Amino acid sequence: MLQTAGQIARYYIALQFLALGAAPLCMLAFPRLTDRGYAAAKTLGPLIVTYLAWMLSQQSIGLAPFNAATLFWLQTALLLSGAAAAWIRREELAHFFARRWRLILSVEAAFTLGFLAVCALRLMTPEATFEINRSGSEKFFDFTLFHNLYCAETFPRVDTWFAESTLNYYYFGHLFMASIGRFAGFSPEVAYNLSLAAVAGWIAALSFSLAHQFLRSTAWAALAAWLVVAAGNLQPLLQIMATMRDVAQEHHGVSFFAFPGVLWTEKLRALDSFSFWDASRVYQVPDAGAGHAQLAELITEFPAFSILLGDLHAHYIALPLALTALLMLAALHRGFAVMRRDERTAPLLRTLPSALALTLLLGALSAANLWDYFTIGALAGALCVYAAARMWRGNRSNALYALALYIAMMLLSRHYLFFLHGRFFDTPTPAHFELRSLVPLRFSADWPVRIVEPQHRTPLSQFLTLWGLLILSLILWTAPAALWRLLCLPWRKCFFFALLILCALAFAYNAGQTLTLLFIALLFIMVLFYRPIMKAPPSEAAMRLLLAAALLLLGGVEIFYVNDVYTGANARMNTVFKTCYPLWPVFCIGAAWSWRSMLRALPVEWKWTRALCVNLLLFSVLLGALYPLMGTAARALESREYPGRAGTLNALAFLQRDSRFAGDYLLALWMRANIPPESVVIEAPGAAYEPAGRFAAWSGRPSLLGWSNHEMVWRGPGVAEHLEQLKYLIDQLYRIGDVELAGQLGAQYVVFGALEWERYGDAGALAMYDNFQLAHREGKSMLFRVPVEE
Repeated sequence: MLQTAGQIARYYIALQFLALGAAPLCMLAFPRLTDRGYAAAKTLGPLIVTYLAWMLSQQSIGLAPFNAATLFWLQTALLLSGAAAAWIRREELAHFFARRWRLILSVEAAFTLGFLAVCALRLMTPEATFEINRSGSEKFFDFTLFHNLYCAETFPRVDTWFAESTLNYYYFGHLFMASIGRFAGFSPEVAYNLSLAAVAGWIAALSFSLAHQFLRSTAWAALAAWLVVAAGNLQPLLQIMATMRDVAQEHHGVSFFAFPGVLWTEKLRALDSFSFWDASRVYQVPDAGAGHAQLAELITEFPAFSILLGDLHAHYIALPLALTALLMLAALHRGFAVMRRDERTAPLLRTLPSALALTLLLGALSAANLWDYFTIGALAGALCVYAAARMWRGNRSNALYALALYIAMMLLSRHYLFFLHGRFFDTPTPAHFELRSLVPLRFSADWPVRIVEPQHRTPLSQFLTLWGLLILSLILWTAPAALWRLLCLPWRKCFFFALLILCALAFAYNAGQTLTLLFIALLFIMVLFYRPIMKAPPSEAAMRLLLAAALLLLGGVEIFYVNDVYTGANARMNTVFKTCYPLWPVFCIGAAWSWRSMLRALPVEWKWTRALCVNLLLFSVLLGALYPLMGTAARALESREYPGRAGTLNALAFLQRDSRFAGDYLLALWMRANIPPESVVIEAPGAAYEPAGRFAAWSGRPSLLGWSNHEMVWRGPGVAEHLEQLKYLIDQLYRIGDVELAGQLGAQYVVFGALEWERYGDAGALAMYDNFQLAHREGKSMLFRVPVEE
């Protein structure tokens, strides 16, 4: 346990050290943020270091390898730059810390609590297994990708499970986390679980900072941060109600006064039956392929589920980057507000630092989780268009500058800063966007957008189950305020708005009840955007703008979807999941903003009304707390089924006691220490959630083929035939021990472990012995070297 505590402390210090170099630079570059960018430095610091190391290690550049030494020297340069800036502006920074030290401590407290809480969760379920069980769904794939990048020294990197090609995945988020682990000197299996905790700490700190930017209150910002990190949806309440119904049926004759005692005795049963997984599959639509009696479950993840699950997925890693981008959007919005008040202000001086940081973050999102690039880009576009519209009458040059700045950020981020990622990354869908050069301009676009079929749209009950706690509080506040605004308007304008609302409701009613609710909320917010209300402070106007844009995106996924590799009832799964995931923090902060605005708007004399609002707020907080409380308790009870696996942060420690794969694991560790990182290994392939590709996962060395279905998802159905051919050739190699075939496939090593023994038995092992050179052996697990022809 002392060793584990030391690992946690060392990683925590490394995170703070990586943020230290960027903190003074951010605090000087973003003075209009309430914390002057202190929270943003926690991700911008390691992001800058990772990006520079990644660029320097590209094969086309080749200036430095991607290793701990390169990361150290880049961090040293950033630290010296930050120290120089802090010394030059030391009086300004000292004055800020004297005034806002409580805010800085609050940011640190949010980060530390989030980090330590997830470390405790990971100590209960640390293993990265290939099975779908309590430990996760795709930890095995996440660790494989993470380990592959952990061993990388140059880029583009060979695909771990398809050694014939480069890695065709938005991998930059995993590289971002791997660089921190390598900088701190951890093994990949320990750094994997610590990375999960680091992301949770960043989400907590950045959510708090972003909420404080809009709410200007530590208490309300803490509530918003809690909603982002820990709050769940209403699905746990439905599970509790179902359990109570079952208990009531079983104890039909129990009196009313004795029923609470019965429920108390059944509390452990309720936890045992609680499924934390169901809350992430709220949307269910008829599956025509399997008959309308069966339902297809769409992914509806949210941060609390991701934290409890423990998969290091791309969308989870990208969330801190998205939150930092929203912080930069807030800084950019305030810069535009200064430009509106003072037309003589130089636009570049007010907006350039935040625009540059936002450009880097948008590019990182495009390489870490491409869907977030479009979602955050849409929010940024709404803000820039709004700022241009506000400045159009006063200064058209500044308005055009705002629009040009947005276009430049979107183009420079993905197509220039991260062009080396896009050069080796092809989406498996027909959708593409190309801008090869500016002179001459070459542009092509193909967006395979489809209309959602009515039977596949989200029912209102399911939509409210997922978003009800956040959306309803928004409607409770905006509806009275918008109606009051309408009553204060001249009758002609009031009639116009009423007619607009009726037309929109008529259209939305035909489209479905969920769209009706979204249109109502959107129209109420738009009424609040009427010109007299536009004189509100910049932070309040930005909050309304972000909520309106987020509602448009929520409604958009109910009408349109991207035609990707998924078909049938699951066709819109990625569109719903990947678009809505980064919107969760926006609606959480919007919910806190709605409750605060509601309580502030009520007169002090209305004591009963204020008490009712406070009770409703506490009740909604309690409902949101059901998921983290019951989910954590259920996970703790599940951990008892696997004695001896908990208490460590090593994601692969459970393999040491696994009678089936202990030899494979020891052999993989030997391979990691003794064979070059680019050596291609042949092992038995297979489908998802099988032990196929385990040597590539545990050693970090690329395999000729691993999970073949995942490769087809990443590369499109066009590669299916080639994958089947590879499966056939590998099967023949193991059956007859064909050395020539192994050389033709470009492999340097062939493994024969537990899965190969099960498939090919003694005959396959004898064929390996007769034709290959034994390099190393751990029990029955063997590594053979492919002979090189002289």
